Amino acid sequence: MEYNNISSVILNVDGRCHGSPIRTGFGRFLRNDAGLFFAGFSDFISGSNDILLVKLFAIYHGLTMAKDLGYEEFAYYYDSLVCINLINDPIERYCIHVVLIQDIKQLLNQINVTISHTLREGTNVQTSWQS
Repeated sequence: MEYNNISSVILNVDGRCHGSPIRTGFGRFLRNDAGLFFAGFSDFISGSNDILLVKLFAIYHGLTMAKDLGYEEFAYYYDSLVCINLINDPIERYCIHVVLIQDIKQLLNQINVTISHTLREGTNVQTSWQS
């Protein structure tokens, strides 16, 4: 797939738990370095209020989406330093999410991704109608 005006690709993801009863969901989107959106998706996890699980799912599905669209080299910005550290550090065998973290690490070994921490404001996206 080829997109116009994309000199570099940036992946942003986020996961949230809201309300009572708790609803958990995550979203991911690809944008160019000017902040313009060109691909994205959102989903939810039923029956869970585990925010760490939701945030790790967002990472996994974001990487999968980018890889499925043919992007194997991109920058990845995320506002969860806890998740970034879980991915970059050696795997803690007794972490409840160890299998999901291993799956993320395997994906990262297949593609060339730079993962960086950003503040929440750094994950904003612009659409062409906002220009």
